[in-house]
Amino acid sequence: MQLTTSQLIAVTTDSRDVLVIAGAGSGKTRVLVERIVHLLTVRGVQPREILCLTFTRRAAGEMRERLVQRLRDHVDGDPVRVVGKMLCGTFHSIALKILTDHGSRIGYESLTVITEDDSEFLLQTVCEDLGYCRGKKWREGLSAIKVRTALDRTYTSGVEPGVECERIIVREYKARLYSMQCLDFGSILLECRRLFTECPDVLAGYRKQIKHVLVDEVQDCDTIQHDLHEWFAPPATFFGVGDRRQSVYGFRGARPDLMRERHPDAEVIDLRECFRCGDSIVAAANRLIAHNGDTLAQPMIGATGRAGIVRDITGRSADVAGAVQSLARDGYAWSDIAVLARRHSTLERLADAMVEAGIPHHRVGAGADICEGGPFLELHAALRLCVNPRDRMAELRLKRMPDARRDQSIAAIRDVLSGRAEADVIATDVGPAACDIMGRVTPEVVWWQDHCPDTHIADALRWYAIMDAQDDLPRGNVVTLATIHAAKGLEWPAVIVANCMEGELPGSRAIREPGGIEEERRCAYVAATRARESLTLHYRRIEDQAADRKPQGFSRFIVEAGLTP
Repeated sequence: MQLTTSQLIAVTTDSRDVLVIAGAGSGKTRVLVERIVHLLTVRGVQPREILCLTFTRRAAGEMRERLVQRLRDHVDGDPVRVVGKMLCGTFHSIALKILTDHGSRIGYESLTVITEDDSEFLLQTVCEDLGYCRGKKWREGLSAIKVRTALDRTYTSGVEPGVECERIIVREYKARLYSMQCLDFGSILLECRRLFTECPDVLAGYRKQIKHVLVDEVQDCDTIQHDLHEWFAPPATFFGVGDRRQSVYGFRGARPDLMRERHPDAEVIDLRECFRCGDSIVAAANRLIAHNGDTLAQPMIGATGRAGIVRDITGRSADVAGAVQSLARDGYAWSDIAVLARRHSTLERLADAMVEAGIPHHRVGAGADICEGGPFLELHAALRLCVNPRDRMAELRLKRMPDARRDQSIAAIRDVLSGRAEADVIATDVGPAACDIMGRVTPEVVWWQDHCPDTHIADALRWYAIMDAQDDLPRGNVVTLATIHAAKGLEWPAVIVANCMEGELPGSRAIREPGGIEEERRCAYVAATRARESLTLHYRRIEDQAADRKPQGFSRFIVEAGLTP
């Protein structure tokens, strides 16, 4: 299919600062891919001069695959090698690579990323050691939630907390991480920024190399992520693709207003045609999001030639399962169908209903439950110690193991490290090392072998450190159950959005917070535009909520989309 006029303008523009407003199903990935092909084949740009940043590994992987296919007839040599020379990946994977290559300049001789569980433990320990917490009693008006929020806000804004006690805690937490040669997920970008600040020659090397920066889903960038790509552009060109209508990560610090604020003079190109959703779905999504009053993008235009179906249903979880079965009777394969919800708890109830109805399904995220178990966390800690012997959090994790298993793991770690010149250079793949450490093949060992075959331990640990929900997408002919956030960027022929209720979509907290309704409306918009042919909005009647403490009414978003429950 040929590029549309607006897509062609975006791909070939000479502007050095560009914002492409890419509505749902408007060919966003295609435009990014064709832009890169244009740079390589028409402008004579070298692959190593391109930096492409995404938010999920799936998006980065899809982009690389498409580039390889497109470049087969346009470049000399192996297109896989050409694409491999580009810096293409998630913000965190690129930042972690930079820190791995140059972290020694700011004191990281070896480096590991701790788990969320370890992070919570360390933060609690810091609070206790500093006297702000004793058991469940907190001083200075603090709480575990307030302290975590203060730390997360630091990571997304780059600004230390204004409250003195929170600032002391955050500084001590970061100091202890640093002393252990460790990072947590949130600190990866912040430490990369510190590297560039304290070592301007490292930054200068990258600025000399990178001539073109492309950013996917730019509306979901927080302040630090904007800072990261602005280290290079200018002088590099900037090509940002995004859509404020689909910004749903405000809780993670995303600032959709920054895409325009940071690029006030950018050429704005609006991709209005929707090549995914049927016309009725496009119309419903337009009606819904119009209530947010964002004028940066014009309403989408249906371009599929399909009418599409939009409907609402009511009932309990069993009725949602019945709707899935009805879609199957209409000719949809199980894998053509997704059931989306705002909360994991809703998906758990729906999964039970699918089991009772005999519907094959996969709940996104449930497949990674093994990663939360004690044996997995112990194996992960042991592997981290193989790379970074100063990882105190990994050491503490092993010390909490039963004596016999701890002694076995520690002995195995010595075996893994023996005969090597440097502990942080692992010359074996993760599978045998995991078997050595556990002393047997366990489900946890199999997990590492399945996800990181023939991979060095350090590489496997970096892969795990930036794992996201879309790494757990189903394979085979099963119905997908996913949160709306996990479904972002995906699409299915038929989508059911479950439990569209006041208090869930929109959430009860969002109803009370400034800007909360707008964020939740964008979430509903994202859910609706995952559907290609059939969109079903589900809600529960009062009589279906007899077991609930506080019965809720149906979501205002159903009415705003043009339906009348």
